[in-house]
Amino acid sequence: MNRIRRSIVGHVRLVRNLLGGTRLGQWLHVTLRRILLGTDAERVCRDADILLRLTAYPERQPILPALPADTGRMRLHWIVPDFNAGDGGIMNIFRFIHYFEEAGHTNTIWVHPRLHHDTAAAARQTIHTHFLPLEATVHILEDPAEIEGDAVIATDRWTAYPAAAVERVRRRFYFVQDYEPDFYPRGAHAILTENTYRLGFDCICNGRWLDTLMREDYGLWTCWWQQAYDPAHYHTNDRRESEPPSIAFYARFPTPRRAVELGLMAFTLLHRDWDGDFRVDFFGTKPFNIDVPYPCRHLGVLSAAELGELYRESTIGMALSATNYSIVCREMMACGLPVVDIAVPSVQAVYPEHCLALARPDAAAIAQRIRGLLEQPAERETLRDTALAYVKEFSWRDSAQRVEKEILERLRTPRP
Repeated sequence: MNRIRRSIVGHVRLVRNLLGGTRLGQWLHVTLRRILLGTDAERVCRDADILLRLTAYPERQPILPALPADTGRMRLHWIVPDFNAGDGGIMNIFRFIHYFEEAGHTNTIWVHPRLHHDTAAAARQTIHTHFLPLEATVHILEDPAEIEGDAVIATDRWTAYPAAAVERVRRRFYFVQDYEPDFYPRGAHAILTENTYRLGFDCICNGRWLDTLMREDYGLWTCWWQQAYDPAHYHTNDRRESEPPSIAFYARFPTPRRAVELGLMAFTLLHRDWDGDFRVDFFGTKPFNIDVPYPCRHLGVLSAAELGELYRESTIGMALSATNYSIVCREMMACGLPVVDIAVPSVQAVYPEHCLALARPDAAAIAQRIRGLLEQPAERETLRDTALAYVKEFSWRDSAQRVEKEILERLRTPRP
C-alpha cells in the first residue's frame, strides 16, 4: 500500500513539474491529488486507522523468572519489520542471528507488519536467497501471546508495540539502530515512535551515540555494538583509482536521512566553481534520470561484491548521515576510500579525528571539502591510512559476542 501511494504521489508531482507554475498546472496538481489520495481529512483518518492497528496492543510485563546462572543457551524471539533484498538494517539483524545460531542459541523470527510476504515460507526464502542461510524458524506474527522464550527483541518502532504485549519471557530487548523519531516531521508518527523508548525495554544500541541517548534521555539499560564490514568483499586488494577522479555517492533518495539533496547541491557548486574534472557515481537506489551539469553514472542497487569494486576504483566516497552513522562509510573505509560525511553529533560521536573528512551540513562546505580532497592527494592518503587502521578494529563476530554476553548477563539478573 505504501509503495502504491508513493507511486501516485510521484505521478502527481510529475504533472505539476511538467506544467510548471501555471494556473492549469496548479489546478491539475490539487485536483489529481484529491482524486487519487483523497482530501487531507480522508488521508489523516486513513493514517489514524493504520496507526491504531500498529500500536493497539496491551502493555504487559514479563512473567518468567531470571535465567539460571548455569544456563548458557538462550531462546530468542526477534520481531522484525517485513523486508526486501538490500535492506541494510535487516541484514545487521540477520548477522546477529547467524552468530547466535553458531553459538548454540535458538532463534525465532516473527515478521510484523506483513507488507511484502504473504507467507512465512516466502519470507524465509527471501532470507535464504538475499541475506543469510539462517536456521531460525520464521513466522508471520498474528498474536504476541504466541511468543514464549527467554527474550523477545523488538527491532524498530512498529515491532516494539507487539513486543510490549509479550509476557511469557524473562526480559524484553530493543535492537536500536537509529533514532527513529527523526524519520518523520514532528507529529503523530514521530510521537508514537518516541513513545517506544518509554516502554521500558533493555536497549541493544548501534554505536555509542545511541547508547548515550537511550541511557541519558530515557533512563534505559543499554549496551552497544559497532558496525563492521565483510572482508570478503570490502578490502584494498587490486585498488586502482579511475581517471578522471570519481566520487561514489550513496544516493538513496527514498531515505530522507541520507540528505541526498545536500550532495546534489554540493556537486553542482563544485562543477560551477572548480575547473577540474570529476565524475559522480550514484548508487543505492534504482537507476534514475536527472539533469545534472557534471558527468555521472547511475549504477542502481549493487551487490556487496559490486560495491567493493566500485569503492576500490573511486577517488572519494560520500554517504551522508543526518541521524546515526551509516555502515556504508565503514565499508568504503575498508576499501581504502577516503570518505566525506557531515559534521553532526551522531557522526562525530562515533569516529576519531582524521578518520573521515567532515564538513558542515551545508552544500558550499561539502563542495569545498570535496574540492580540497581532490586537490590534495596527501590528505586523501592520510584519511585512507587512519580509516583503515580504525575499521580493522571491528568484526561482526566481536560485536555479536559482545551483545551475546550482555544479553546473558541481563537475563540472569532478577527483575525488581
